[in-house]
Amino acid sequence: MYSKLMRLLAKAHVTFSSTLCVQFGRGNEGSTVRFGQFNFRASVAPAVAMKSISMEDLLNDSDEDTNKREDPLSTSDEGFPVIEFRMVNDRANHEGSEIWDAQIRGIIQLKKDVNPSNKPNAKATGGESTLDLDKKAYYQFALTPDSHPHFSRIWYARHVLNAESPLLKREIRDMIVQEGGKWDKDFNTASEIRQCLNEFISLRITLSGTSAVSANTVFAEHVYEYEDVVVGWRFANMVYEKEPKRKLLRRLFPFGRGEAAEVKGNCETFTKVDKALIHDIVPQPGDDYEDLAETSTLAQLGGLFKRN
Repeated sequence: MYSKLMRLLAKAHVTFSSTLCVQFGRGNEGSTVRFGQFNFRASVAPAVAMKSISMEDLLNDSDEDTNKREDPLSTSDEGFPVIEFRMVNDRANHEGSEIWDAQIRGIIQLKKDVNPSNKPNAKATGGESTLDLDKKAYYQFALTPDSHPHFSRIWYARHVLNAESPLLKREIRDMIVQEGGKWDKDFNTASEIRQCLNEFISLRITLSGTSAVSANTVFAEHVYEYEDVVVGWRFANMVYEKEPKRKLLRRLFPFGRGEAAEVKGNCETFTKVDKALIHDIVPQPGDDYEDLAETSTLAQLGGLFKRN
């Protein structure tokens, strides 16, 4: 009983998105501003964030506004595509349920080429082995941001697909080096981006931090597969504004109230997170995205995705 209780206390109440969204080209020209991203940025760089982002922009996540706006904290430079996922605090709508000093780490599992001669039928000189020689390689990859001082709502994390990314094939990384560390814009199509990706076995994300509820160290993890990657899509907004009860009552019963009562009742709305939308995605700007029906895994989850 005690060990079961300790396991429950060590579990972080976090939900990961079911997909990894790859954004490129026009869809990656300045990050889409979401309230979850701003929630993190305001905690580490409030001056920069508040100068460039208004509350109206946070709640209006449209393609037109995204194209006009430049994100001063974008993680992608030189036009590199990015792969993105998000996490939501399951207790985001409850005060005092944040996770302090949260850290995330990514590890990718790839198939290791054990036959440099590229001859599939080559055998060892010492005889045929009965051991499973299908070796695998594990690599860490950088995530931005990889820490969150006050994880209370939504956390977007990105990985830049550059010359140091194990998610890209070796020949693509070599090409980036030969091009002087720049991304070839001729690859900025959904089909070409898919061809550039390594078909990994698994991509594991681990999270750790301190729970504000129990003051214990908590952990969470999620494992993605290659079929979970979608190219040319981004996450839908999952934040909404809810009026406080006092303001709602004032609207329902306006009689008998003067100007003073009107000013007193004019309080701000509460920001809430609709956790049911954690997996929802929309096409990136530019109308170049993969057809979700082509992937069997995503076709089964078709109800979770939105096209407009």
